[in-house]
Amino acid sequence: MSFSLDNEANVLLGDSARKFLSASSGRSVGAARPRADREASWKAVAAMGWLGLAVPESDGGFGGSGGQFLMLLEESGRALSDEPLLVNLLALKAFAPVLAPALLQRVMAGDARLAMLDGDSPRSAIRFDDSPEGVRFTGSPGLSLGADCATHLLFHATHVNGCGQAVFVLPASDPSVAVAPQRLVDGCGAARVALSGSTSAAAVLARGEKAQQIASEARDLLAAGAAAEAYGAADAAFRLTLEYLKQRVQFGKPLSRLQAVQHSMADAYRSLEQQKSLLVWLAHAMDGGPQERMRAVSGAKSFAGGRCREAVETCIQLSGGIGMTDEYALGHFYKRVLARGALFGTADEHLWRLAMLGA
Repeated sequence: MSFSLDNEANVLLGDSARKFLSASSGRSVGAARPRADREASWKAVAAMGWLGLAVPESDGGFGGSGGQFLMLLEESGRALSDEPLLVNLLALKAFAPVLAPALLQRVMAGDARLAMLDGDSPRSAIRFDDSPEGVRFTGSPGLSLGADCATHLLFHATHVNGCGQAVFVLPASDPSVAVAPQRLVDGCGAARVALSGSTSAAAVLARGEKAQQIASEARDLLAAGAAAEAYGAADAAFRLTLEYLKQRVQFGKPLSRLQAVQHSMADAYRSLEQQKSLLVWLAHAMDGGPQERMRAVSGAKSFAGGRCREAVETCIQLSGGIGMTDEYALGHFYKRVLARGALFGTADEHLWRLAMLGA
Protein backbone atom coordinates (compact mmCIF):
# COMPACT_ATOMS: atom_id res chain seq x y z
CA MET A 1 0.00 0.00 0.00
CA SER A 2 1.43 3.39 -0.98
CA PHE A 3 -0.90 5.67 1.04
CA SER A 4 -1.12 7.81 -2.12
CA LEU A 5 2.59 8.56 -1.80
CA ASP A 6 3.72 7.37 -5.20
CA ASN A 7 6.88 9.44 -5.65
CA GLU A 8 10.11 7.60 -6.34
CA ALA A 9 11.54 8.03 -2.83
CA ASN A 10 8.52 6.41 -1.20
CA VAL A 11 8.41 3.57 -3.71
CA LEU A 12 12.06 2.84 -2.90
CA LEU A 13 11.34 3.07 0.83
CA GLY A 14 8.50 0.56 0.59
CA ASP A 15 10.51 -1.84 -1.57
CA SER A 16 13.55 -1.70 0.71
CA ALA A 17 11.42 -2.29 3.82
CA ARG A 18 9.66 -5.25 2.22
CA LYS A 19 12.91 -6.90 1.14
CA PHE A 20 14.80 -6.24 4.37
CA LEU A 21 12.06 -7.29 6.77
CA SER A 22 11.11 -10.36 4.74
CA ALA A 23 14.73 -11.50 4.66
CA SER A 24 15.22 -10.93 8.39
CA SER A 25 12.02 -12.74 9.41
CA GLY A 26 13.15 -16.18 8.26
CA ARG A 27 13.81 -17.25 11.84
CA SER A 28 11.22 -19.31 13.71
CA VAL A 29 8.21 -17.10 14.44
CA GLY A 30 7.64 -16.58 18.14
CA ALA A 31 10.95 -18.16 19.17
CA ALA A 32 13.00 -16.27 21.74
CA ARG A 33 16.31 -14.91 20.45
CA PRO A 34 19.56 -14.37 22.36
CA ARG A 35 20.12 -10.76 23.42
CA ALA A 36 23.26 -10.46 21.28
CA ASP A 37 21.30 -11.56 18.22
CA ARG A 38 18.57 -8.99 18.91
CA GLU A 39 21.11 -6.20 19.37
CA ALA A 40 22.86 -7.06 16.11
CA SER A 41 19.61 -7.20 14.15
CA TRP A 42 18.49 -3.87 15.62
CA LYS A 43 21.76 -2.27 14.52
CA ALA A 44 20.97 -3.53 11.02
CA VAL A 45 17.52 -1.90 11.22
CA ALA A 46 19.11 1.38 12.31
CA ALA A 47 21.58 1.16 9.43
CA MET A 48 18.63 1.31 7.03
CA GLY A 49 18.10 4.91 8.19
CA TRP A 50 14.42 4.47 9.05
CA LEU A 51 14.71 5.87 12.58
CA GLY A 52 15.92 9.14 11.09
CA LEU A 53 12.45 9.63 9.62
CA ALA A 54 11.19 10.37 13.14
CA VAL A 55 13.70 13.17 13.75
CA PRO A 56 13.43 16.67 12.22
CA GLU A 57 16.02 17.68 9.65
CA SER A 58 17.18 20.43 12.02
CA ASP A 59 18.28 17.72 14.48
CA GLY A 60 20.03 15.55 11.92
CA GLY A 61 17.09 13.40 10.81
CA PHE A 62 15.00 13.20 7.65
CA GLY A 63 11.65 14.53 8.90
CA GLY A 64 9.45 11.75 7.50
CA SER A 65 5.70 11.88 6.84
CA GLY A 66 2.85 9.94 8.40
CA GLY A 67 2.48 7.84 5.28
CA GLN A 68 6.12 6.77 5.43
CA PHE A 69 5.77 5.62 9.04
CA LEU A 70 2.66 3.59 8.28
CA MET A 71 4.26 2.10 5.17
CA LEU A 72 7.19 0.78 7.21
CA LEU A 73 4.96 -0.63 9.92
CA GLU A 74 2.62 -2.29 7.46
CA GLU A 75 5.63 -4.18 6.09
CA SER A 76 6.72 -5.02 9.64
CA GLY A 77 3.35 -6.66 10.27
CA ARG A 78 3.40 -8.42 6.92
CA ALA A 79 6.83 -9.90 7.67
CA LEU A 80 5.91 -10.78 11.28
CA SER A 81 9.02 -8.91 12.36
CA ASP A 82 9.75 -8.93 16.09
CA GLU A 83 11.92 -5.81 15.91
CA PRO A 84 10.65 -2.99 18.20
CA LEU A 85 10.28 -0.68 15.21
CA LEU A 86 6.78 0.53 16.09
CA VAL A 87 7.58 1.96 19.50
CA ASN A 88 11.06 3.27 18.62
CA LEU A 89 9.93 5.00 15.45
CA LEU A 90 6.72 6.61 16.69
CA ALA A 91 7.62 7.36 20.31
CA LEU A 92 10.79 8.95 18.94
CA LYS A 93 8.74 11.17 16.61
CA ALA A 94 6.54 12.44 19.45
CA PHE A 95 9.39 12.99 21.92
CA ALA A 96 12.10 14.17 19.50
CA PRO A 97 11.54 17.91 20.18
CA VAL A 98 12.37 17.50 23.88
CA LEU A 99 15.02 14.75 23.86
CA ALA A 100 18.69 15.63 24.21
CA PRO A 101 20.53 15.78 20.84
CA ALA A 102 23.04 13.19 22.06
CA LEU A 103 20.26 10.69 22.81
CA LEU A 104 18.61 11.36 19.44
CA GLN A 105 21.86 10.50 17.70
CA ARG A 106 22.28 7.32 19.74
CA VAL A 107 18.74 6.17 18.93
CA MET A 108 19.17 6.85 15.21
CA ALA A 109 22.44 4.89 15.27
CA GLY A 110 20.83 1.93 17.03
CA ASP A 111 22.94 2.35 20.17
CA ALA A 112 19.91 3.25 22.31
CA ARG A 113 16.37 1.86 22.20
CA LEU A 114 13.15 3.41 23.48
CA ALA A 115 9.94 2.15 25.05
CA MET A 116 6.81 4.10 25.93
CA LEU A 117 5.13 3.27 29.23
CA ASP A 118 1.38 3.59 29.71
CA GLY A 119 1.13 5.87 32.71
CA ASP A 120 -2.38 7.22 32.19
CA SER A 121 -4.91 4.42 32.57
CA PRO A 122 -6.50 4.06 36.03
CA ARG A 123 -5.02 0.57 36.41
CA SER A 124 -1.46 1.67 35.67
CA ALA A 125 -1.22 5.37 36.53
CA ILE A 126 2.23 6.79 37.27
CA ARG A 127 2.48 9.51 39.93
CA PHE A 128 5.39 11.84 40.61
CA ASP A 129 6.38 14.32 43.27
CA ASP A 130 9.21 16.84 43.40
CA SER A 131 11.72 15.92 46.08
CA PRO A 132 15.08 17.23 47.34
CA GLU A 133 16.78 14.53 45.26
CA GLY A 134 14.90 15.58 42.13
CA VAL A 135 11.74 13.62 41.29
CA ARG A 136 10.10 10.71 43.11
CA PHE A 137 7.96 8.17 41.19
CA THR A 138 5.38 5.55 42.08
CA GLY A 139 3.43 3.35 39.69
CA SER A 140 3.32 0.08 37.83
CA PRO A 141 2.46 0.66 34.16
CA GLY A 142 0.87 -2.11 32.16
CA LEU A 143 2.69 -4.40 29.77
CA SER A 144 4.88 -2.19 27.55
CA LEU A 145 5.95 -3.19 24.05
CA GLY A 146 9.73 -3.19 23.59
CA ALA A 147 10.49 -2.42 27.24
CA ASP A 148 12.34 -5.72 27.63
CA CYS A 149 15.24 -4.48 25.49
CA ALA A 150 14.90 -0.69 25.88
CA THR A 151 17.78 1.39 27.18
CA HIS A 152 15.52 4.38 27.87
CA LEU A 153 11.90 4.58 29.04
CA LEU A 154 9.56 7.42 28.06
CA PHE A 155 6.39 8.12 30.02
CA HIS A 156 3.79 10.66 31.11
CA ALA A 157 2.92 11.06 34.78
CA THR A 158 0.55 13.09 36.94
CA HIS A 159 1.61 14.95 40.09
CA VAL A 160 0.50 13.34 43.35
CA ASN A 161 -1.76 16.32 44.06
CA GLY A 162 -3.48 15.78 40.71
CA CYS A 163 -2.76 19.32 39.53
CA GLY A 164 0.37 18.89 37.44
CA GLN A 165 1.72 16.63 34.72
CA ALA A 166 5.03 16.01 33.03
CA VAL A 167 6.80 13.72 30.58
CA PHE A 168 10.03 11.97 31.49
CA VAL A 169 12.89 9.91 30.13
CA LEU A 170 14.65 7.43 32.40
CA PRO A 171 17.48 5.02 31.68
CA ALA A 172 16.18 1.48 32.11
CA SER A 173 19.16 0.92 34.42
CA ASP A 174 18.05 3.67 36.83
CA PRO A 175 17.69 2.42 40.44
CA SER A 176 14.05 3.57 40.50
CA VAL A 177 13.18 1.20 37.63
CA ALA A 178 12.41 -2.53 37.85
CA VAL A 179 11.86 -4.38 34.56
CA ALA A 180 10.24 -7.83 34.31
CA PRO A 181 10.56 -9.07 30.69
CA GLN A 182 7.67 -10.94 29.09
CA ARG A 183 6.57 -11.91 25.60
CA LEU A 184 3.32 -11.02 23.92
CA VAL A 185 1.07 -13.62 22.31
CA ASP A 186 2.70 -12.90 18.94
CA GLY A 187 6.21 -13.48 20.30
CA CYS A 188 7.28 -9.83 20.42
CA GLY A 189 9.24 -8.68 23.44
CA ALA A 190 7.62 -6.58 26.17
CA ALA A 191 7.98 -6.02 29.90
CA ARG A 192 6.14 -5.01 33.03
CA VAL A 193 7.87 -2.01 34.57
CA ALA A 194 7.59 -0.81 38.16
CA LEU A 195 8.72 2.68 39.20
CA SER A 196 9.59 3.38 42.82
CA GLY A 197 12.09 5.84 44.26
CA SER A 198 13.80 9.09 43.33
CA THR A 199 15.90 10.19 40.41
CA SER A 200 17.50 13.37 39.09
CA ALA A 201 15.35 16.30 37.95
CA ALA A 202 17.13 15.95 34.60
CA ALA A 203 14.62 13.18 33.83
CA VAL A 204 11.92 15.83 33.30
CA LEU A 205 11.46 16.61 29.60
CA ALA A 206 8.45 18.92 29.77
CA ARG A 207 5.70 19.98 32.15
CA GLY A 208 2.15 21.29 31.92
CA GLU A 209 0.33 21.72 28.63
CA LYS A 210 3.39 20.89 26.55
CA ALA A 211 3.76 17.58 28.37
CA GLN A 212 0.11 16.76 27.75
CA GLN A 213 0.48 17.52 24.03
CA ILE A 214 3.55 15.28 23.71
CA ALA A 215 1.91 12.41 25.61
CA SER A 216 -1.31 12.67 23.58
CA GLU A 217 0.58 12.68 20.29
CA ALA A 218 2.71 9.72 21.37
CA ARG A 219 -0.33 7.63 22.31
CA ASP A 220 -2.03 8.46 19.02
CA LEU A 221 1.04 7.69 16.92
CA LEU A 222 1.59 4.35 18.64
CA ALA A 223 -2.06 3.40 18.11
CA ALA A 224 -1.73 4.41 14.45
CA GLY A 225 1.35 2.23 14.04
CA ALA A 226 -0.41 -0.71 15.68
CA ALA A 227 -3.29 -0.35 13.20
CA ALA A 228 -0.84 -0.36 10.29
CA GLU A 229 0.96 -3.47 11.57
CA ALA A 230 -2.37 -5.23 12.06
CA TYR A 231 -3.38 -4.41 8.49
CA GLY A 232 -0.07 -5.72 7.11
CA ALA A 233 -0.48 -9.02 8.95
CA ALA A 234 -4.16 -9.33 7.98
CA ASP A 235 -3.47 -8.61 4.32
CA ALA A 236 -0.69 -11.22 4.29
CA ALA A 237 -3.08 -13.73 5.90
CA PHE A 238 -5.70 -13.03 3.22
CA ARG A 239 -3.21 -13.51 0.38
CA LEU A 240 -1.91 -16.74 1.91
CA THR A 241 -5.44 -18.08 2.26
CA LEU A 242 -6.37 -17.10 -1.28
CA GLU A 243 -3.45 -19.10 -2.68
CA TYR A 244 -4.38 -22.07 -0.49
CA LEU A 245 -7.99 -22.03 -1.69
CA LYS A 246 -6.85 -21.96 -5.31
CA GLN A 247 -4.66 -25.03 -4.81
CA ARG A 248 -6.78 -27.14 -2.41
CA VAL A 249 -9.07 -29.45 -4.39
CA GLN A 250 -12.29 -30.81 -2.87
CA PHE A 251 -15.28 -32.42 -4.60
CA GLY A 252 -13.30 -32.41 -7.84
CA LYS A 253 -12.57 -28.67 -8.00
CA PRO A 254 -10.57 -26.01 -6.14
CA LEU A 255 -12.16 -24.65 -2.97
CA SER A 256 -11.96 -21.20 -4.51
CA ARG A 257 -14.68 -22.25 -6.98
CA LEU A 258 -17.23 -22.87 -4.22
CA GLN A 259 -19.75 -20.04 -3.94
CA ALA A 260 -19.93 -20.05 -0.13
CA VAL A 261 -16.13 -19.78 0.04
CA GLN A 262 -16.13 -16.95 -2.50
CA HIS A 263 -18.70 -15.00 -0.49
CA SER A 264 -16.72 -15.41 2.73
CA MET A 265 -13.51 -14.27 1.04
CA ALA A 266 -15.33 -11.33 -0.53
CA ASP A 267 -16.48 -10.22 2.92
CA ALA A 268 -12.92 -10.48 4.25
CA TYR A 269 -11.58 -8.56 1.26
CA ARG A 270 -14.13 -5.80 1.79
CA SER A 271 -13.04 -5.41 5.42
CA LEU A 272 -9.38 -5.16 4.41
CA GLU A 273 -10.16 -2.56 1.74
CA GLN A 274 -12.05 -0.53 4.32
CA GLN A 275 -9.08 -0.77 6.67
CA LYS A 276 -6.80 0.36 3.85
CA SER A 277 -9.00 3.42 3.26
CA LEU A 278 -8.92 4.28 6.96
CA LEU A 279 -5.13 4.07 6.92
CA VAL A 280 -4.90 6.38 3.90
CA TRP A 281 -6.99 8.91 5.85
CA LEU A 282 -4.79 8.33 8.88
CA ALA A 283 -1.57 8.83 6.89
CA HIS A 284 -2.65 12.35 5.95
CA ALA A 285 -4.19 13.13 9.36
CA MET A 286 -0.91 12.31 11.14
CA ASP A 287 0.61 15.38 9.49
CA GLY A 288 -2.34 17.62 10.43
CA GLY A 289 -4.03 19.00 13.54
CA PRO A 290 -4.73 17.04 16.73
CA GLN A 291 -8.53 16.76 16.34
CA GLU A 292 -8.36 15.22 12.87
CA ARG A 293 -5.48 12.99 13.99
CA MET A 294 -7.46 11.70 16.96
CA ARG A 295 -10.50 10.89 14.84
CA ALA A 296 -8.44 9.12 12.19
CA VAL A 297 -6.45 7.15 14.78
CA SER A 298 -9.53 5.92 16.61
CA GLY A 299 -11.29 5.07 13.34
CA ALA A 300 -8.39 2.96 12.06
CA LYS A 301 -7.56 1.38 15.43
CA SER A 302 -11.13 0.39 16.26
CA PHE A 303 -11.56 -1.19 12.83
CA ALA A 304 -8.23 -3.04 13.10
CA GLY A 305 -9.25 -4.57 16.42
CA GLY A 306 -12.69 -5.53 15.12
CA ARG A 307 -13.42 -6.15 11.45
CA CYS A 308 -9.77 -6.63 10.48
CA ARG A 309 -9.41 -9.34 13.13
CA GLU A 310 -12.65 -10.96 11.97
CA ALA A 311 -11.29 -11.11 8.42
CA VAL A 312 -8.32 -13.18 9.60
CA GLU A 313 -10.65 -15.42 11.61
CA THR A 314 -12.54 -16.08 8.38
CA CYS A 315 -9.26 -17.04 6.70
CA ILE A 316 -8.51 -19.53 9.49
CA GLN A 317 -11.97 -21.06 9.20
CA LEU A 318 -11.65 -21.49 5.43
CA SER A 319 -8.19 -23.04 5.77
CA GLY A 320 -9.40 -25.87 7.99
CA GLY A 321 -7.07 -27.69 10.36
CA ILE A 322 -3.84 -26.40 8.83
CA GLY A 323 -4.83 -22.87 9.82
CA MET A 324 -4.54 -23.85 13.49
CA THR A 325 -1.00 -25.25 13.35
CA ASP A 326 2.17 -23.49 14.51
CA GLU A 327 3.97 -24.69 11.39
CA TYR A 328 1.66 -22.63 9.17
CA ALA A 329 2.04 -18.84 9.10
CA LEU A 330 -1.69 -18.08 9.21
CA GLY A 331 -2.01 -18.52 12.97
CA HIS A 332 0.98 -16.25 13.53
CA PHE A 333 -0.61 -13.52 11.41
CA TYR A 334 -3.70 -13.84 13.59
CA LYS A 335 -1.64 -13.50 16.76
CA ARG A 336 -0.05 -10.31 15.40
CA VAL A 337 -3.46 -8.84 14.57
CA LEU A 338 -4.78 -9.85 18.00
CA ALA A 339 -1.82 -8.34 19.84
CA ARG A 340 -1.85 -5.07 17.93
CA GLY A 341 -5.59 -4.78 18.37
CA ALA A 342 -5.16 -4.88 22.15
CA LEU A 343 -2.20 -2.49 22.41
CA PHE A 344 -2.60 1.29 22.79
CA GLY A 345 -6.36 1.13 23.25
CA THR A 346 -8.82 -1.63 22.39
CA ALA A 347 -11.42 -1.44 19.64
CA ASP A 348 -14.14 -0.59 22.17
CA GLU A 349 -12.05 2.16 23.77
CA HIS A 350 -11.35 3.80 20.43
CA LEU A 351 -14.98 3.49 19.33
CA TRP A 352 -15.96 5.30 22.52
CA ARG A 353 -13.40 8.04 21.89
CA LEU A 354 -14.61 8.37 18.30
CA ALA A 355 -18.15 8.88 19.57
CA MET A 356 -16.96 11.49 22.08
CA LEU A 357 -15.12 13.35 19.31
CA GLY A 358 -18.35 13.57 17.35
CA ALA A 359 -16.99 11.80 14.28
